[in-house]
Amino acid sequence: MASDWRSADALRDRGLLMIDDDSAVAGGSEPTEPAKPRRPYSERPVARARRAKAQELIDRLVAEGRVRITDPDGDEVAEWRRVVAASVLTLAHQC
Repeated sequence: MASDWRSADALRDRGLLMIDDDSAVAGGSEPTEPAKPRRPYSERPVARARRAKAQELIDRLVAEGRVRITDPDGDEVAEWRRVVAASVLTLAHQC
């Protein structure tokens, strides 16, 4: 499930979990070369885009006082929830 991998990626990015899924060798032997480390989530394009959306949301809230998203579908609602969560983190880091 995709959400399980996102959770696993978050734990890996914090150094709490090692994911060695792409270097597994049949028969249970050790891989011939170590797995290539992935970039932390915060450095990936989707995270940078979400932070930009979060900053835009914060700027709109400061300027307008209220932001209304009209008739969002399920995917848009999910993305806005992520943006709001990123906004909270952004504000926490600014304080």
